[in-house]
Amino acid sequence: MLSGVEHPAGTNRIVRAAPAGLLTLVLLACGGSVLGGEGGGHGVLVVAVDGLRADHLGSFGYDRDTSPNLDALARSGVSFRDALACSPLTLPSHIGLLSGTEPFLAQRRLREDFGFERWNLAPRLPSLAVEFLAAGWRTAAFLGTPELGEVEGLRRGFLEWSTSKVPFDPEEVGVRRLLAWVRGQRDRNWFAYIELADLSRAFGRSWTRAPSPWERYFEPRPSLSEIPPVASTDDVFFAIPNSSWRGGARPLGEYEALYDGEVRRVDAEIGAIIAGLRRLGLEETTTLAVVGVNGMQFGEAGLYLRSGLYSPADLRVPFLLRLRAGHAGTAGTVVRGLVSGLDLAPTLLESEGIAIPAGMRGVSRLAEALGRDEGAHGPRRVFVSCGLLGGGAVFEGSHAYELTLPGQLQKGSLRRSWFGALEPDAGALPVVRAYDFEETAFP
Repeated sequence: MLSGVEHPAGTNRIVRAAPAGLLTLVLLACGGSVLGGEGGGHGVLVVAVDGLRADHLGSFGYDRDTSPNLDALARSGVSFRDALACSPLTLPSHIGLLSGTEPFLAQRRLREDFGFERWNLAPRLPSLAVEFLAAGWRTAAFLGTPELGEVEGLRRGFLEWSTSKVPFDPEEVGVRRLLAWVRGQRDRNWFAYIELADLSRAFGRSWTRAPSPWERYFEPRPSLSEIPPVASTDDVFFAIPNSSWRGGARPLGEYEALYDGEVRRVDAEIGAIIAGLRRLGLEETTTLAVVGVNGMQFGEAGLYLRSGLYSPADLRVPFLLRLRAGHAGTAGTVVRGLVSGLDLAPTLLESEGIAIPAGMRGVSRLAEALGRDEGAHGPRRVFVSCGLLGGGAVFEGSHAYELTLPGQLQKGSLRRSWFGALEPDAGALPVVRAYDFEETAFP
């Protein structure tokens, strides 16, 4: 069901992009743009936030004022209310966002008994950046974690590439570097992708340091007085990972309050991005998408301060889209029904009249965002894979179907915390679950 403002009827024509060739290369070398018109170019900016749960944002009904800038973005653009990450883990989810294809296609097996241990987005697979580059756009990526590197194939298509060489170093890449790059693209068409990893690193900061103002922005809820156990290792179920322990016997409410404060910090960073575009005079000519990469559990399905299973806490993420000037009638639109992180890439390509490559498995949601195509794609079905457990999950309507292979857990600490005293064949059989998750839907 689609609710929100009324939209005029109409059609959205896709302009087929010319293949990349000598003309594109010459224009790029000269700093030009194939699609640029009079008065400057257009911009497309994706802000991908690791660990961002949709149900901790005000526009999704949260009771804390965690997200004033994101709430304003939802009011001025399109909010996909039932978006699911294509993977509950950070790296494969970024792969899905940047390729529009299921991330398991980028898995690489070292040895049969080792399972999937490496990732590489092969050249034969689609790339959002490559499609923009082939259409003559300038492209740049600003990533905050070193795991998102060139060896994973994510750099393909990006002319500018900035990634942290130190885990979670906020000074090396970030908003200022993004805006400095955007400032030089005023008269060109440009596409940029920035990762905000504040939420992923929030619990990893040393508890011996003085807390930041954001950590104490909200008071812990007295109702969350449970004190979870602390593990002696990082990768573990049913306990706080050692690296995320804040010291002392802390109730779960303190961890939730710290997380919500960090959400407020991320919201401020996104506000700074929007304000920067406004100062540069580029706000109206830029399509802005903010998407959660994965969620964050507080014990709902067996993980604390981590993501990796197929629960709503791991998968339900925000997907907000504000189209540039020229796409009339999108302010305050709410799109109901399941969408996947895989849908981001084709939606952005169609919004700029660039042909969607055949290999992209995601579905463009542009027509639905414009209020012109409600339900045209038939029953929505979202497939999620590449979690901590082998297998995956299928979501359709209010129903979920999981087929997982716990025995494929590679790390001994995860296996022991899941099974206890581990026998050689423990977890060899698949676990099948079918359930209704409608009660977890957002208001």
